[in-house]
Amino acid sequence: MISRQDGSRSWDRWKDATSTISGGFETRFSGTKDEFRGTIQRFQLLGLSYASIETNARGLYRGITETEEADRHFCLVYQGRGRSVIRQSDGMAVLNPSDMVLLSPDQPCEFINKGVIRQLSFRIKETILREKLGDKAMPILTPIRGDSGVGALLSALLTQIHSRSGDLRDQTVESMSLPIAVASLLTAALETTEAAERNVCDRNDAISTMTVLQYVDTNLRNSNLSPAYIAKALGCSARHVHRAFEGTGTTATSYIRERRLIGSSEELSDPQYAHDSISDIAFRWGFSDISHFSRSFRSQFGVPPSEFRATSFTLH
Repeated sequence: MISRQDGSRSWDRWKDATSTISGGFETRFSGTKDEFRGTIQRFQLLGLSYASIETNARGLYRGITETEEADRHFCLVYQGRGRSVIRQSDGMAVLNPSDMVLLSPDQPCEFINKGVIRQLSFRIKETILREKLGDKAMPILTPIRGDSGVGALLSALLTQIHSRSGDLRDQTVESMSLPIAVASLLTAALETTEAAERNVCDRNDAISTMTVLQYVDTNLRNSNLSPAYIAKALGCSARHVHRAFEGTGTTATSYIRERRLIGSSEELSDPQYAHDSISDIAFRWGFSDISHFSRSFRSQFGVPPSEFRATSFTLH
C-alpha cells in the first residue's frame, strides 16, 4: 500500500511538512517567502518509507532524531537534481545528480544546496543494515557515485521505486521486500567504494604532506575542494589526505576553511575589491553558504565580515 501527502509549496505549509520529516528540518532561505518554492511527498510502499523533496531553499538543518533503539533508522539520500553539500559530525559529502550517501540519526546534519534541488530520502532500518554489514562500522557519509558499477544499480533501483510507485501500489509481496533489496545493493555499493579506495593505497606513500598542502593552496577557490576531492585528484585515498594533516596541528577541513577565510579577509580589506559584495567574495573563495561564511569569519576574526571591511577601509 502506498500513502502520499500532497506537495507543500507555501512557506507555512512547507515548515509544517518539514517538521515531521526525519525528526524535523529547519529551513534557511535568503529570499522572500513569495520567492520560496518547496514540495514534499511522503510514501510508504512495501515496507519502505521515503520522502521526495524538491526546493530552492539554500540550506536545511536537522537535529538529532530521537527514536527508540529498536526502531532506529538510517537515512539514505539520493540526489536527483542540483548539487548539495552535506555536513554531519566532522565530515562533509558533496552530492551531484545520481549520487547517494548514508546519514546517521545520532548526529545533526546540514544540507547546503545550490539552485533547485530534488532528493529522495529513504529510511532504512538499522536491523536490516546490520544483517548485511555484520560487525562492520556503519559507513556514514561515504559518497556513492551513481554513474558506474553497483552504485549505478542502486541509483536505478531507487529511481524506479519512485517512478513506479503507482504501479506497485497493489502489489501484495512480502512487506519488507523493498527495504531488503535496497539494503543489499547499498551495502554492496559501499563495499565497492571501500575496495576502490584500498586499490589506491599503494600510491599513498608517493603523495607527501607537502604535495597535499600545495594542491589545497592552489585550489582553495574551488567550492568542490574536500578530502575526497583532493584524494581523487591526487590518486590517493581520502584517509591518506587526512593523515597528511596529522602533523600540522589541524585537520584537512579546518585547514581549507582557515585558508579560505584568510584569503577572503585580504580581499575584504583591499580597496581594489571595494565594489564586490561580501557574498561575491565569499563565493569566490569557495564558500557555498553566506550564513556559514559569516559565522566562520566571526569565529576566526572576532567580528562579522561587514565590520571587518568597514574597519579596514577606515584604517586605509
